[in-house]
Amino acid sequence: VASCLQCHASAIQSRVATLNGYATPPFQETGVACERCHGAGSEHISKGSAMSNPAKLDAGPRDSICAQCHLSGEVRIAKPGKDGYELKPGDLLSDYLTVFVRSGAPSELRVTSHVENLAQSACKLKSGEKLWCGTCHDPHSTPDPATKAQYFRGKCLTCHQTSACRASAAERATNGDNCTACHMPRGPAGDIQHVVFTDHSIRRKPVPAPAPSASAPLVPYAGYSASTRDTALAYATVALRDRNASDRERAFPWLQQAAADKSADIAALAYLAEFYRDANDDARARPLYQQVWDADKSQYAAAAALGAYRMQAGDVPGAIALWREALKVNPGMVLVRVNLANALWRSGNLEEARTMAETALRFHPASAEARALLQQMGESQR
Repeated sequence: VASCLQCHASAIQSRVATLNGYATPPFQETGVACERCHGAGSEHISKGSAMSNPAKLDAGPRDSICAQCHLSGEVRIAKPGKDGYELKPGDLLSDYLTVFVRSGAPSELRVTSHVENLAQSACKLKSGEKLWCGTCHDPHSTPDPATKAQYFRGKCLTCHQTSACRASAAERATNGDNCTACHMPRGPAGDIQHVVFTDHSIRRKPVPAPAPSASAPLVPYAGYSASTRDTALAYATVALRDRNASDRERAFPWLQQAAADKSADIAALAYLAEFYRDANDDARARPLYQQVWDADKSQYAAAAALGAYRMQAGDVPGAIALWREALKVNPGMVLVRVNLANALWRSGNLEEARTMAETALRFHPASAEARALLQQMGESQR
């Protein structure tokens, strides 16, 4: 949700040390507000400084304003200390995060892959920095549907001539003078079902782009750089998100290298602890989880894992305390809530245990674990 709100809301009021915890109201402005592209109005009022005009910025900062929401890549990894960033107009997005893509093939069409698609187009390759999002789009208005085709056709004709069009009679009969119907077709997005988006690669003869191989290495997108820590986090994030075995095999040594060269921050160490735990190497996982939790009380996964270790050791009160802390940060962890309910029940606190299990069902009505536990509690009372 947090990553969604960064592009769909402004002045987000997040609660510190929570996952998707927000004040009331959660955001002060819906959509992309003026300050996202033009800078802080407060400085304009107090100092009399001019508001930023993206069109007058150098190409890098100019394009960064659009790329913050329209360049998805395979995964985006925030630089250390830049989580929850809000790009300031004039800055480079590459100073805030690293965008990773698969090597060896063009990216598939995604909901926010417009920057990647445009970079593949002959128009962009020949025009260079002259062509950017603002060449064709007015961020302050949207063409009326009745005039949309002619509006964008006019943009095309600033560089192209009508005599260059090689559309067949059948295509002209179907599409008329709508340039985008032929060269920027709408197709399904690879990351959201039942959604279509405009392909900005502006192909002369549109054909489906080859999907990048899920086993291809991750590399920084053009203009972005990656440390060992960044690469380790990229592989770990994608491996767990997509259950990708090849990325998991790559992630583990990268995480270990980041820890060895001291570039690993808390986020990387948390992933490393999880990978050790998955490998049944608890001797390495447990102290890493403890290090992560001691350093950052927002790392709910570390608290959850440490609670499980405490429970295995027979320290039920210690497990309960840690699981409570984990749920303060992320209330939606159903299995942790079920485990806490079970521990409370075993400790004799049946009423709170039942409430905890019922809450788990409200978060996930299909939870077999929560239903089974409630059934056991009911049977124990007969």
